[in-house]
Amino acid sequence: MYFNSIVFLRAVAALAVCFFHFTCGNSAYLVDTNWIKIAGKFGSYGVDVFFVVSGFVIPYSLAQKNYTLSRFFAFMRSRFWRIEIPYLASLLLAVCMAFLVASYKKTAFHFDWTQLLAHVLYLNSFIGIDWLVPVYWTLAIEFQYYVWIGLLFPYLLPKKNIFIRYISWGIWIALSFLIPKDVFLFQYVGLFGMGIHLCQFHLKQLSKTECCISMAVCIGLVIGHIGLFSALIGGIASLFILYEIAQQKTIKIPYIWAFLGKTSYSLYLTHVLVAGKVIGFTEQKTTDSFLRIAMIPVAMLIAVIIAYVFYQVVEKNIIFKNFVFFLSKHNTRKT
Repeated sequence: MYFNSIVFLRAVAALAVCFFHFTCGNSAYLVDTNWIKIAGKFGSYGVDVFFVVSGFVIPYSLAQKNYTLSRFFAFMRSRFWRIEIPYLASLLLAVCMAFLVASYKKTAFHFDWTQLLAHVLYLNSFIGIDWLVPVYWTLAIEFQYYVWIGLLFPYLLPKKNIFIRYISWGIWIALSFLIPKDVFLFQYVGLFGMGIHLCQFHLKQLSKTECCISMAVCIGLVIGHIGLFSALIGGIASLFILYEIAQQKTIKIPYIWAFLGKTSYSLYLTHVLVAGKVIGFTEQKTTDSFLRIAMIPVAMLIAVIIAYVFYQVVEKNIIFKNFVFFLSKHNTRKT
């Protein structure tokens, strides 16, 4: 079953994060009392939606492939091609944009290899080095989730042994209290758990009663670790997925949401790097609040266009595929 609710949620979440950065990313761009800036602050909760979506999508995909622990490295390799390659490409783009900005401002360009290496290994939050792009911290959490779900999937979602399932969940919940730091995956167990339990319910591994109890526990964990509004957003995202599960068929969504959902990861990675510079440039050139507000939708449009280009070139691996095709063709000719 293909879930358009997931596609829609990805689109909304990516746009929300963009809106947050374009309205609140530059603290002096809009006054704090401006209603657009106040509304923009809620865009940061798009991250919570992404965590719920990942909680559902990854175990659902693994279940369809009859995943076992012996396939852990194959799973991580597939995640590398799907997630890591675009991330590293955006990291290279971030360095290039920093160089161009330094050249435009006629200032010295500083390149820190330690900072770059920390990005590659997702260590910035652990060693106190700034992320080049604000959203990267969420990718570090996602990467931890991939490792965690890859190792514990047979125990978190066992088809028969309920006791092992409860013990596994108990360990994850206990770690969320024993390691109270938001740089670790465990603080977000409630958000990921919402998606995972919906996946179990869809796969008929949970009854309606078990699903309701599990979701209530997850909501409580989110409230305790993150906050009430995050629990509300996570709950709403879960209801969207649950609605499509209840329909037992793929729901229809307008093309624009399908398009934005398809390119949401590219939009998430690149919006600050390129379109964010539009906001920064506007801030330097005018203090007129009307013009500054008018440039926000312009930045959003530019972000979507750049994301589509990035999606076509990087996410779909056009360059890589053409390179492989060239090598294979060249080897064939030599043979």
